[in-house]
Amino acid sequence: MVAIRSEITRILQSLTEPHPDITDPDERARARLLGWMVLGSFSVQMLTLVIFALIGWLPIRNPEATPLSISIASMFVTYAIWRRGYWRLAGFVLIVFGGSILFLHVLITGQPTIGALKFSVLIILFTAIIYSTRQAVYATLVISVIILLIPLINRGIVMQLVISQELVYVLVFSLLIIVAMAFRERLEDERRQRLQVSETRYRMISDMMSDYAFGCFIRNGRVVVDWMTEDAFKRLSGYDWKDIEQGGLHTIVHPDDVADMLDAITPVLSGLPSENEFRLITRDGKTRWINVIRTPILDTKTGKPTYFYGIGTDVTNYRKAELDRIETERLKAEVEKERQLNEVKNKVMMTISHEFRTPLAQIRTATDLLEGHFDRMTPERRHDRLTTIRSSVGTLTDLIGEIAAMMQNAFNPLPLHLEPVLLNDLIQHVVGAAEVRSGGSHQITYDPPARALGPVLIDRRQYTRAVENLVNNAIKYSPAGGLIRITLVEKNGQLELAVSDSGIGIPEEDQANLFTPFFRGRNSDQFPGTGFGLTIVKDCATMHGGSVSVCSTIGKGSTFRLIVPHRVPEKPHHPDQKDT
Repeated sequence: MVAIRSEITRILQSLTEPHPDITDPDERARARLLGWMVLGSFSVQMLTLVIFALIGWLPIRNPEATPLSISIASMFVTYAIWRRGYWRLAGFVLIVFGGSILFLHVLITGQPTIGALKFSVLIILFTAIIYSTRQAVYATLVISVIILLIPLINRGIVMQLVISQELVYVLVFSLLIIVAMAFRERLEDERRQRLQVSETRYRMISDMMSDYAFGCFIRNGRVVVDWMTEDAFKRLSGYDWKDIEQGGLHTIVHPDDVADMLDAITPVLSGLPSENEFRLITRDGKTRWINVIRTPILDTKTGKPTYFYGIGTDVTNYRKAELDRIETERLKAEVEKERQLNEVKNKVMMTISHEFRTPLAQIRTATDLLEGHFDRMTPERRHDRLTTIRSSVGTLTDLIGEIAAMMQNAFNPLPLHLEPVLLNDLIQHVVGAAEVRSGGSHQITYDPPARALGPVLIDRRQYTRAVENLVNNAIKYSPAGGLIRITLVEKNGQLELAVSDSGIGIPEEDQANLFTPFFRGRNSDQFPGTGFGLTIVKDCATMHGGSVSVCSTIGKGSTFRLIVPHRVPEKPHHPDQKDT
């Protein structure tokens, strides 16, 4: 039932909604009221004619029904004219037809009836709605004269009394209608004056606070400009508003911004405020950035937007300042990056000159001894010198690897490249290489996960380098014969690699900066290194979406934990396999 009532209401509103070209609120109200009255009268008279036809009282057989038929025809013609938007003409036609039908009714019947009286009052009401109370007074006088002429057609004392009585009815009803309409017009005039004062005040404020302001009607999804602060708009664009009103504002908007400007109106049609910026091309060819804020006004009954106000502000200078700020920040970032790169270069050179000196000196000393005293050395002494050379070469290799990684990350960092990797095999390979390099000087153990791991998606190059740095640091900072324990566990979708040593430990105050490039603990000066190895570990964890942490005690050793997500490659789906 509610749905049927809503549908009937929607149909009636569409039938009585004035033409979109009627934009003035007062005129639309009058036109809508006229539409309701014409449609209502037409419906009632059609129903009356149908009832007459059912009881056999047709116009052909009874001439008294002829005015009713003509009245229906006049209502139909009037509604057709009204639908075209000519509502004043429709009202005039209705009045002419009504007066003619009233006179015709009197000629045919010889007396005014209650129907004629009601129709007279209806004509007066239409006149007051369409024009004004003054014209309604004229209509009342004309109808009264017509009624007074009736005795000339049919003389008689009784008829004169009936006419006098109905004339009094007409005059009383007309007076009430005129007084009501006069009161309504007075209220409308006061409302219109208040609105005009409000709009004048709004335009003055807009002229002082913004570049231009405007108001628009919303009719059936269409936007019709009601007013514009033309002087302010001309100062901004160089155009008179009347020169571009017909084509619309979009005719002087930058072609790339037209779609965005039109899209910004869509929320307003739904009753929501909107704001956007677009470029406007002025008459002298310059480009100005305009910020427009639109605020809709909702109908108190339907809740739908019927009007909206807008303020346009020239933000060209702000835009230019914003672009200058962005460019300045970009230049500052480039300068800062260049400074950081220069700092990296200087630290690399200092690291090379400092860290390479000791292993190179050891290699030179060992080779000099072998070259000068080879024949007098025992095999054990020769082996010791060769071991020294091999160890120094390993140290240089590690240093070069760290420096290369450091330069790579600083100047041209590589993106993450995930590929299926057997993690157990990778870690065992790193452990085996570390054992060879250390010459068996440390006990290195590896505990794989309790549950066998399949292929894991990681960046092989980065993860290998991270594990190498953790294992090499454990060997470097642990005494000969010390225990290096490596474990890998899988829990909660994460892979945790832990590397524990029994070395010198890390002071608590140094642990916060441990993963900073070039930082080295205060108790590590006697050990070679660049201070970049743990930075490589942290970068690996960050790029994989994981983390790295340390737990250390002075004199007891350290444990580093590298955690990365446990990603597994998708299984290939073969077309001949069925999903189960």
